[in-house]
Amino acid sequence: MSVIMSEFRPCFLQIVTSADGEESSFSAKGEMALTSLSAILRCRQGEGVVSLSIASDGVRVEREGDYLLRLGFAEGKVYPGVLSLGGAEGRVETHTHRLGYSVGENSVLLSMKYTLCFDSGKQEMNLRLYAQGINNPEEK
Repeated sequence: MSVIMSEFRPCFLQIVTSADGEESSFSAKGEMALTSLSAILRCRQGEGVVSLSIASDGVRVEREGDYLLRLGFAEGKVYPGVLSLGGAEGRVETHTHRLGYSVGENSVLLSMKYTLCFDSGKQEMNLRLYAQGINNPEEK
């Protein structure tokens, strides 16, 4: 079954992450395409492009550019992922404890709590994302 997305339109994204209790935030202009139950968000972060897909079956995060990242999330599930830095590729796993999202007419809210497992250990992660459409591209 294919879902017909609206056209991509400008948005402002704010992502707040907490890794083992240490919080950091990232804000950027990007673009989003929405339906009543799903969203695709894209933005630049440093030398890379980040794409985030949100739907009823879970969340997928991909980054390409200065490094490669592919992660999947679904509440109560474990997903394998890939992290590639400087030519070295590592396997990771996500254990999603809580995932909630809401797609509005012109906005997206996402909240996730998960464990990111590496060969060398694990990190307890929280992520909150808010995306708001920019009606006028000239708006600040």
